[in-house]
Amino acid sequence: MWECKYGKEPLDTRLCFLRLLRKWWVVCASAAAGALLFGGIYFLSHVVYGPAREYTAEAQFYIEYKNAVTQEQQYTFYNKETWESLIHTDLFMDEIMRAAAEPMRSLGLFDSEEAVRESVSRSVFATLLTDVRLVHVTVTTNNPDYTMILTEALEPAFIKFGETQREIDEIRPVLIPKKASLTAADHRTVRACILGAVLFVCFTLFFMYLYAVLDTSFYIPLEFERRFGIPMELPGKEREADAVRESVEAREREDGTYTLYVKSGDHNRMLAEKTLRDLMKEGKTVAGAVLVQPDEKLIRQYFRTGGWLRRKALKKDGTEDGRES
Repeated sequence: MWECKYGKEPLDTRLCFLRLLRKWWVVCASAAAGALLFGGIYFLSHVVYGPAREYTAEAQFYIEYKNAVTQEQQYTFYNKETWESLIHTDLFMDEIMRAAAEPMRSLGLFDSEEAVRESVSRSVFATLLTDVRLVHVTVTTNNPDYTMILTEALEPAFIKFGETQREIDEIRPVLIPKKASLTAADHRTVRACILGAVLFVCFTLFFMYLYAVLDTSFYIPLEFERRFGIPMELPGKEREADAVRESVEAREREDGTYTLYVKSGDHNRMLAEKTLRDLMKEGKTVAGAVLVQPDEKLIRQYFRTGGWLRRKALKKDGTEDGRES
């Protein structure tokens, strides 16, 4: 009795790989689409419609600390965290605002005192890089003139601050730039393109493999034989299968048995099973099957062995035999 061997039907990874390999252009198109989508979105959001250009000026001030030590207190250095918060306190902001107010009004940059104070606080940053005596101050705004006004206002602010602190003997400027420089934009369009291409390729390969696994078509006779245990052949030279119009069609032979004609790549595995079961219920015998409209190139690739390795092995054997003789 005919039996459908579900449990013995393995996943043919070789066939899946060959079918995926023949769709290489889909992977390439997916990579191009991912790169274009991710790169285009990043370019539009960060370059075309990105933030305004920024101009930066970097100044340095040397802090001369007092070495005096008393019974009440030992003078210490200001650390990195102290300077980062200290630069935004009223001790500095008041003096910077006082020194920068008039130049800002002449350029039409002064709005309200509260708004300007908030803008100055966002634009100025101080820290320590290597030496605790060398304070590095960065001023960044969207206007080169505004950047230089704030930078030049730092000097009186630092000097005034040093005069009010007991632990500081003197503050003097070491570096005051003459011109603000355009901040180099950190464009990552190429990285965005690479990320989009990789993600799209991964998803494409996953869905292509999932489609290959869930596909119910027959591509090689071996698939049919594994599932139904019925021998399947390819159409002969007479091409009798050319007259087949249905996806699955049973034809009676001269000896009373039947031949099942199954179209290749037609998602007809369930239909083939139903046809076989119907014939079995009617007491008819299916002696063989024919794969209609097969992809002969795919079949040759599937059954192809390592020809290069085989020739190399034969050549090696012949050489060894020749040496022995």
